[in-house]
Amino acid sequence: MSWVYMRTKDGDWTVGFFDPNGIWHPESDWDNPDDAAARTHYLNGGVEQGEKASLAWPRKEELPKAGA
Repeated sequence: MSWVYMRTKDGDWTVGFFDPNGIWHPESDWDNPDDAAARTHYLNGGVEQGEKASLAWPRKEELPKAGA
């Protein structure tokens, strides 16, 4: 499985993955593509780097609700 991000109709950037049946499973929403890319990079096994390192594991209350 690979994590990806894409822009949604409401203008947010959603991180998630497609299962083998092609069903989308969102993980989190972001206001900009750089933050979504940093989260995606981390979920795909990337090493935390620089100021984006804080996006690796935000506290649960900081995670935007997917699809909201």
